[in-house]
Amino acid sequence: MKLKSIILFAAFSILFTNCAIVHKGSFISSALLDKGNFKIKGIATGSSSTIYIIGLGGITQSGLIAEAKKDLYKDAHLLDNQVLANISCDHNYSYIFGPIYIRHQVILTGDIVEFTDNTSAKSDTLVKTIKVIKEIRNYGVNVGNSVKYKDVWGFAYEGVVLKVEGDWFTIEKPNGKIVMVKASDLILKQ
Repeated sequence: MKLKSIILFAAFSILFTNCAIVHKGSFISSALLDKGNFKIKGIATGSSSTIYIIGLGGITQSGLIAEAKKDLYKDAHLLDNQVLANISCDHNYSYIFGPIYIRHQVILTGDIVEFTDNTSAKSDTLVKTIKVIKEIRNYGVNVGNSVKYKDVWGFAYEGVVLKVEGDWFTIEKPNGKIVMVKASDLILKQ
């Protein structure tokens, strides 16, 4: 009887102590909202998730964020005078039986901001992008060059330019992964 109680207690302890949910997140404001020429029109959300069994399988964190970003823009239905701002990135990890089963979910949320005067953020961004493209041409960034760039969260990375299309660069990272980077995200040496 006592052994049966101990085994039952141990079984319930394993079942209920090995389930956990961990949350972490970050926040970035991606549009300049200091002129009072805008209205918040709504909220858009994008998410993606993957499952790891004994640490195997699933999508990388950058792949999850890219999929969530696609979903975010699909949900936003942005008009010409609208942008996403105040974007938050949340990571939810669900653990069952420790590292045996892990579910990683990325949720991006952003405010849909509509500019109310003739100077929209998109035109400001276009002017900045054209300026950066001119700078890039002045600095001679070409296919095969090593470059540094920043991601949406401000982290700097290095890679080699594989292709240039307009203001987009296809870059191969040292680990062999291929990323698309906007000209405005390149870090130019002054």
